[in-house]
Amino acid sequence: MSGISVSKEHQKKMSEMSFFKLQESLWKLRLNLLSMGVEFNMDRPSGGPPIGYTVSLRLFIEEASFQNLLDYYTRVKNGALYVIWFIQSTLDTTG
Repeated sequence: MSGISVSKEHQKKMSEMSFFKLQESLWKLRLNLLSMGVEFNMDRPSGGPPIGYTVSLRLFIEEASFQNLLDYYTRVKNGALYVIWFIQSTLDTTG
């Protein structure tokens, strides 16, 4: 599991985005994380801008092997890095 906190500066920039632009961006993020095959949760109090994300995968005991552990770790790490990149690139393009 990987937790990502959104900085106050980024939260402020997201709150300044139009409602539709924010929704469009968040849906793009959700769909891309789904395509990566990871589980995720967005901490978004009161429907405002997200203050944090959690990216994870479940490894069941039947599937437990060293290779699967490394594969799952890599997928979660890539998902977390994608969230960070996505937030930064989205806010850079909105000004």
